Amino acid sequence: DTEKDRMDGTPLTEKDGGPLKLIIPFDGEKPNEELCLENVVSVYVSANEITTWSHSMSDVFSEFLLSSFTVSFKNDEHQQDVVFTAAELEAMEDIIVRDTYTVLDIGECEGLDLWKLIRKIAGDDVDPKKAISITAYASDGYSNDLLANCYLSSFTDGIPSEAGGNKTIILAYAVNGYPLVDTENHEGYTGMAKNCDGPLRIVVEGFQGGSIKYCNKIVVTLPGSEEINLSYEK
Repeated sequence: DTEKDRMDGTPLTEKDGGPLKLIIPFDGEKPNEELCLENVVSVYVSANEITTWSHSMSDVFSEFLLSSFTVSFKNDEHQQDVVFTAAELEAMEDIIVRDTYTVLDIGECEGLDLWKLIRKIAGDDVDPKKAISITAYASDGYSNDLLANCYLSSFTDGIPSEAGGNKTIILAYAVNGYPLVDTENHEGYTGMAKNCDGPLRIVVEGFQGGSIKYCNKIVVTLPGSEEINLSYEK
């Protein structure tokens, strides 16, 4: 605030711009007196109704809609990749999950059931239940073989939670009502939701090392060397 606005506990009068006055905190770089509003009689707040948690929620998050995510199936001789945009993933309404997770105190998350995503891409000719590893990769170079740390049943049936029930392993794109952004410096970040470390991340209940930030790739490794025929078509 400015020196003029410091009243030392004295009630504002009409002479001072009161009895109510809107004060904009001084940011230390430029005067803010012209931003302060005297004789305030009402405050009107305008907001858009939240109808989706996806990155299409508003223009603030739309830059992440084109972020890519790769699902790969490979064995000793062959590999097939399917690349999605975040927008394409977030449109898969039939496998979207919204639930509350205690791991890392993340809170309520929305994302894709990871196993159902893998099954959708595998189709009828590839059996992901035969996988010898399911490894998630992050854009910062970190990776973790989720199957080495979780039972296959964790993927198919979920993981028992202290909060009650089984929690699905998900590829999350939103937490606590807000789409995930990349850093806390992004204009779409809010400390209330803690919606950074995205735009996509894995969430595994009870397994911090598997709750991978900045996730951009999943690799399903199968035994053998036969040709991999994925029946999925975008």
